[in-house]
Amino acid sequence: MGAWGAGSFENDAALDFIEEIGSLNIVTAQFDVAGNGEEIDADKSCQIIVAAECVAAMRG
Repeated sequence: MGAWGAGSFENDAALDFIEEIGSLNIVTAQFDVAGNGEEIDADKSCQIIVAAECVAAMRG
């Protein structure tokens, strides 16, 4: 069963990405992808949002 919701962590792509996070480098790599000018699909955009939420949480 898939997860579907409007929140940052309420979808399959976000939840799958959370399992992949093992270091800060994985989180920051998402912002490199976001800034390279290429099109971003829905799954990648969910990963970028999760990365932003992680940074926000670390900054308090």
